[in-house]
Amino acid sequence: MRILVDGEPPEAGYDARVLAVGTRLGAYDILAKLKAGGMATLFLARRSGAAGFRRHVAIKVVHEHLASDRSFVRMFVDEALLQARIHHPNVVHVEELGEQDGQHFLVMEYVHGCSLAQLMDGLARRGRRLTPEMACNVAAQVLAGLHAAHELRDEQSALLGVVHRDVSPQNVLLAYEGHVKLIDFGVAKAKNRQSTVGGSLKGKLRYMAPEQAFGRPVDRRCDVYAIGIVLWEMLTMRKLFQAEEDLALLELVRHPKVDPPSTYAPEISPALDAVVMKALAPNVEDRFATAHDMRRAIAEALPGAVMIDAANLAELLAAVMDAAIERDLRQLPPSVSAVIENVERRDALGARGDEALKTMTISAAGIDYAPEEEASERVSIPPTIVRTSPTPAAPTFVAPEAKPTPRAPWIAIAAVVLAVLVAIGIGAAVVMRPASDPEMTVTPLAPASPTPAVAPVVAPPPAIAVPTAPTAPPADAVEPGAPSAVEPAAPPADAVAEQERPSAEPEAVPPRETTARPTSESAPRRATRERPARRAPVPLADEF
Repeated sequence: MRILVDGEPPEAGYDARVLAVGTRLGAYDILAKLKAGGMATLFLARRSGAAGFRRHVAIKVVHEHLASDRSFVRMFVDEALLQARIHHPNVVHVEELGEQDGQHFLVMEYVHGCSLAQLMDGLARRGRRLTPEMACNVAAQVLAGLHAAHELRDEQSALLGVVHRDVSPQNVLLAYEGHVKLIDFGVAKAKNRQSTVGGSLKGKLRYMAPEQAFGRPVDRRCDVYAIGIVLWEMLTMRKLFQAEEDLALLELVRHPKVDPPSTYAPEISPALDAVVMKALAPNVEDRFATAHDMRRAIAEALPGAVMIDAANLAELLAAVMDAAIERDLRQLPPSVSAVIENVERRDALGARGDEALKTMTISAAGIDYAPEEEASERVSIPPTIVRTSPTPAAPTFVAPEAKPTPRAPWIAIAAVVLAVLVAIGIGAAVVMRPASDPEMTVTPLAPASPTPAVAPVVAPPPAIAVPTAPTAPPADAVEPGAPSAVEPAAPPADAVAEQERPSAEPEAVPPRETTARPTSESAPRRATRERPARRAPVPLADEF
C-alpha cells in the first residue's frame, strides 16, 4: 500500500482541501494519507477511547468536488450500507458511515499489507510465479468472501442479489500477517441500489464477464467468471486479455477465446484445468452456480491448496515485499510503526525467506508480465458503446490493404504450350513445302449457302470406269512458263451431259485448290470432280 507523506505531490484526482494530516474527522485523528483516487482519498486514522483505548482504521473520504453530486453521494452511501452488512474474515469490514461539514466518509478496518496485483508485480521482477497450491489457496479465500456477499439477505430473509462486479487483483488485499481480504464494493449490484452513475459501464474491462461487457443483466456467476480470470493469471503469470485501446479490449472480453492454463504452465493437472475453464465458460449456464461450488471444486482438484495456512503466506509476503514493508515503516508515523513492527521482515526470516520462495513459487523465466500501474482505476465506457446489441461494435483499427489475387499458374503454362505448338506447326509447314514452289497460294472458301437436308449418298463401288486419255492439271495450278506434262483431252460425253444437267440445288463449295506437283509416274492422275448434292438417291449407272 503506497503511503503519501507530507510535502509529496498528490496523486491525480486528490483534493488538497479535503483533509490534512493532524486534523480530526469526527472521533478519528488523521495520521497519514494512504492513497488518492479519482473519487475519494484513503487515510490512516486512529480512534481513541476510555482507558487508553486505541484502534487504527482506514477512512475513505469523498472528494470535495463530488460532495455536491447527489447521485454519487447516494452510490457512496449504498456501498457503505451494503458492505457493513457483510461479516466474513475474507471481506474488509465497514465500521461506520459518517458525515462532517457536508463530507461523507467511510470507516473500515485497517489492513496493513499489499494488493494481489502488487505481489504479482514483485514476483515478476524476481522471475517467479506462485505455485498452483498457493494460487488456488488465495483464490479459495476470495471465493469464500464472495459467497458470503452473494448470500446476503434482508430483514425478510430474501436474497439481496449482491454482485461485486469488480473482482480483480487490485481489489484483493493480502495482509502481511497472512490474511486475504476482498475490498471495494463501490460498483456492487444489489436490490434497490444505485451502483453506477450516468448510465455508463464502470469497472475493469479485462476482468469483466461477457454479459457484463455487453451491459446485460448479471448475477453472482459474473463474479465467478472474474475470479476465474484472476486464478488463470496467477497460474500462468500472464494477462488473459491484452489490448492497447479500450474498444479493442472490449471486443476481446465480449468474445473470449481462452486457452487452458496448462498451455503455459505444464505442471497444472487436467483436473485443475477443468475447474478454471468451467469458471471461464462464456455461457453463464456452463459456469459454477455459486462461488462455494467453485471453491469446493478447487479443493477436490488440488487438495494441497487447503493445507496452506496464513503463516505460509506471511513468509512469502515478507520475502517478496520486503522493500515495500521497509518503506511503509519509514513513512508511517512512529505510533503506527510501533504497532506493525511485529510483522516479520525479510532480514528476520533469514533462511526461511529463501525457503518460502523455493516452496511457494516456481520459475517464471522468460515470461513477459506487464506490471500493474499503481494508480490503476476503473475505466468508463460510454453508454453508446455499452448499449450495443448482442453484435458488438468492431474495434477501430485499419484493415490491411487487399493484395491482388495471383493468376493461376496453369494459365501461363497453357499459353507457353500453345505458343510452342503454333511454332512447331509453322516450322513443319515450311519444311514440307517443295523447293520449286516460290510461295503457297491459298484460295479462300466461298461462303456456304444454307442447304436443305439431303438424303445420304451411297458410296460408289470400287470398280469405276476411268477415261484412258490423260488429263492435265488445272491451268492456274501450273507455274508460268513450265512445260505441260500432257495435252488437254476432251471430257467424255456423259460427263459433259452430267455437268450441263440443270439442278435446283445451289452449287457446292469448290474444294480448296492446291499447287500440283510435277510427277514422273506413267499413269496420269485422275481429275477430281465435286458432285452436286441430290434430294434423292441416284442409281449408280447415272453417275458416269
